[in-house]
Amino acid sequence: MNRLALSIAMLLLLCPALVGCDLGSSDAGGHITVQHILIGVGKTGPTILPFKIDKPVTRTPDQAVAIAQGLLKRAKAGEDFDKLVRQYSEDVYPGIYNMSNHGVAADPGEYPRINMPQIFGTICFTLKVGDIVITPYDQNGSPEGVHVIKRLR
Repeated sequence: MNRLALSIAMLLLLCPALVGCDLGSSDAGGHITVQHILIGVGKTGPTILPFKIDKPVTRTPDQAVAIAQGLLKRAKAGEDFDKLVRQYSEDVYPGIYNMSNHGVAADPGEYPRINMPQIFGTICFTLKVGDIVITPYDQNGSPEGVHVIKRLR
């Protein structure tokens, strides 16, 4: 088993403890909409599409995780998620992405899951509508940073 596959397998086993999500099947029906707050991590190299980080980021992964955990707590306490996105995300506002799952044709304006960073896509398709979670930082599966994700539909 290669290193990335092993990392993903471990993530799937640890996901409930790390981000508070249930890895049972969601009611996605193959098409979902999520909104996210991207807390970027300093790195060199290109921005990971489709995210559009347009300013330099110098924080460490540990700093990004700490910020994301604080935002997750605020969002779960009922703070307006859209306002948190506008204030804290380093992706272009509104940070809303429509996605189609593996084997499902993308509708106009949707991103096929295969075109999203691996951890982001994997976690998004485990969520139920209204769930809010964070992704762990992984330099291979989520190199742009840490995401606070809310499933909208």
